[in-house]
Amino acid sequence: MNVSVKTYMSSIIDVLIKTVLPSVESPFARTQLSFAIDMLNQLQNQVEYRSDVMEDDCSAAREIRDVICAALRENDIEVPGEILSNDSVESPPGAGMADLKEALTQLEAASAAAVDLMYEKRDEIKDFGALEKKILDLSNQWVQRRAGLKAPTLTLESLELE
Repeated sequence: MNVSVKTYMSSIIDVLIKTVLPSVESPFARTQLSFAIDMLNQLQNQVEYRSDVMEDDCSAAREIRDVICAALRENDIEVPGEILSNDSVESPPGAGMADLKEALTQLEAASAAAVDLMYEKRDEIKDFGALEKKILDLSNQWVQRRAGLKAPTLTLESLELE
């Protein structure tokens, strides 16, 4: 069973708050532990953010593969099993990063194989230029979206006790 990093972190935070913090008597140590809990909470949000990015990447790879496969089929070109065998690859709801990484790896391999086949069969594809432009546009959107991401950062102001 794969447990997500977010679930592990949530459990650690829960233990620190409910078990460790009440037994710490020193004001200095309580403050330090509070800072550590706050930092873990913020890091937990970054981990969730990253899994959302991974899910978006799976969707982007799936879309590129599906657009190419549809064009190949429309032109009566057989799509090999290694590309189609990934039709069932899904990123399960609440999936951990390992599951998402595995899904993304399979989808990227399938979309890369589809792109290779697209170029190999370009003479048989009607309006190949439009298909190529569509795939380049989808790829550029994926790259631009990833380039535009900014990971949240920890600041001293965000660690102030309330």
